[in-house]
Amino acid sequence: MPVPPDPGAPLSDWAAAIRADVRTNSGLAVESAKSVAGAAPSLFAFSGLHGITTWPETDIAVLLEWTSEPLRDRHGEVVRDRDPDEMRRRRWKAKHIVASAIRLGAPVPLLDSEMARFINPPPRPKRAKTDPEEIAAMAARWRPQRWRHGSPRNLETVLPEVRAWVLEAEPADVDETRTCLRILAGFALWAVDDRHSDPVTMHTPNNTETWVMRVNADHDANWKNRARGVLRRFGPIINPAAWPRPPQPLPARSVAAPYDAKTEVQFRRAALLPRRDRRARLWVAIAAPGAGLSGPEMADAEYGDLTQRPDGRWEIRVRGDKARRVPVRSDYESLIHELVALEDRSQFVASDKPGAASQIAQRIRVGDRSLSLTASRNTFVAAHIAAGTPPAALSRITGSVTHDTITQLIRHVAADLSDADAVEQALGA
Repeated sequence: MPVPPDPGAPLSDWAAAIRADVRTNSGLAVESAKSVAGAAPSLFAFSGLHGITTWPETDIAVLLEWTSEPLRDRHGEVVRDRDPDEMRRRRWKAKHIVASAIRLGAPVPLLDSEMARFINPPPRPKRAKTDPEEIAAMAARWRPQRWRHGSPRNLETVLPEVRAWVLEAEPADVDETRTCLRILAGFALWAVDDRHSDPVTMHTPNNTETWVMRVNADHDANWKNRARGVLRRFGPIINPAAWPRPPQPLPARSVAAPYDAKTEVQFRRAALLPRRDRRARLWVAIAAPGAGLSGPEMADAEYGDLTQRPDGRWEIRVRGDKARRVPVRSDYESLIHELVALEDRSQFVASDKPGAASQIAQRIRVGDRSLSLTASRNTFVAAHIAAGTPPAALSRITGSVTHDTITQLIRHVAADLSDADAVEQALGA
């Protein structure tokens, strides 16, 4: 148990008893208690300079003045003023020193309850850690504790720039802000003190890795990963030339919307019109939306490639690299009957020029729109999705259809599906 001195003893005689009381009765952690106890002689010496030598003479104004006393060197010369964080910590120490003296029976005056409010100040309303104003205020007053990255005096030369970088990145909360400030300030001070260079120029991938892995080799892996992540995150902000941003992936191209049933009917009627190249127009109108063939596949097809199945349905034998058999949709059988009724047995597309089938499709028009081979192929795929054709079979008859195309076409098909129909079709599972 600490032994208190006589109540009227000089303040300096209370130092030993307060040191023992703080360490045993304050409830503070060991390091915190040690810090408070170490501040007592400084507080008592400062009070003596103002003519206060005993506890009854203690004045709240002197205690507050001690919390903001400038930092001095060993010769008593002012080095700099205290920052807000330092003043807050000194006030906290003074509060615990006074509270310890009261526990020991010191006659501390409670003048107008000022001393009571000093010891137990009313809680201040706290702003959320994510409040931008709180983040900016914390960044403005931030000073490192237990600094190990270089001269604290030189730190003041890089802090304004470091604060600007951190706030530009819009950190999520004060904790993230504090972490970014400490790591960036450490790197910037290393660039200035050790490399005698500009922190902006030094902020390159190689230099940041050197600072993390060599300069701070004694840190653990978690700290190194955290520091590396912060430095890489701020690279494009601080030195964009050395940290080119990765190219953004291009968004997936939207597929051409399939034709609705009404538009398909209109294009089929347009293909039946008695104009030149009627046979070629009939073929393209059948093979594109009715069988999903591409332009070159339609151009390579011959009369014998269109055959009737035993069940009466029609199919097309596709030539080339993606050789396959494709059933023609039932909606296009009337056009097939018109096509086979013509006595011409030559190749459907007479020209062997590139894009010949596309040129024929341009002559199948509804109003100011011509038949699109891409939209026609998507119409064929969408029709099979709506009919419930298994994916494996659909992939086979289309030759190659990407997952992204199917995914986008499903949205078109689902738009025309009612909730009741969806439930009925899903009962098979």
